[in-house]
Amino acid sequence: MSAYTLAEVVAGRRTMICARDTDSVGDAIQLMLTHRVAQLPVVAENGTLRGVISQQSILSLYFYANGQVDLLRMPLAHCQDSATTLSMHADLLAAIDQLRTPGIYAVVVTDEERPVGILTGRDMTHLFRTLFEGMLMVEQIEVTLRACIALAFPDPESQAQALLALSGPSRQHKKLPAQNLDSLSFTTMLNLITAPANWPLLDPLLGPKTIFDQLIERDPLAVEKIGEAVE
Repeated sequence: MSAYTLAEVVAGRRTMICARDTDSVGDAIQLMLTHRVAQLPVVAENGTLRGVISQQSILSLYFYANGQVDLLRMPLAHCQDSATTLSMHADLLAAIDQLRTPGIYAVVVTDEERPVGILTGRDMTHLFRTLFEGMLMVEQIEVTLRACIALAFPDPESQAQALLALSGPSRQHKKLPAQNLDSLSFTTMLNLITAPANWPLLDPLLGPKTIFDQLIERDPLAVEKIGEAVE
């Protein structure tokens, strides 16, 4: 699987919801209820991260205070927890390692000491479900494309000619292609399919060709990443 940075993980999320260290616990509870979140980064006036407040820490405060303090009016600066942080340039696996550590329930993603995202165990579950469902879909597409290529070139000789034109000869055997059908990556299969000499054979199976042309021309790097993800 290709590496993911935390910047990629938090990209496109809603604007970061933060509490100020001058806010009260009551203010934080209101923010959590309004935005349906269980964790809030706590920031200073200049936006730098000071700590984190969570539903769990508020309940703990309520229990240990035993009604002896006005908890709802207490400033967050006096009761926030220290934050577990990672730079937005860190790898996703670093966040997973942190969240597997007992007692760590959230990782705050930062950019120059300012929070840009927050990740919890629930986020990781959703992320990996989405990621692997997407990979499974690409794998299914890959199987379909490979089967269509095999139908378009049903005998070893026709397959060899198409693969020779695509990737050239093997170093050991000049009459054999450098790659066989089973070893083709997702990206290489797209290149084989869209080759002008091959498309007439594949058109009845896969048309219209514009789907594949637009996929490669619009975002070749994305295609390459998809190919890497399923290899």
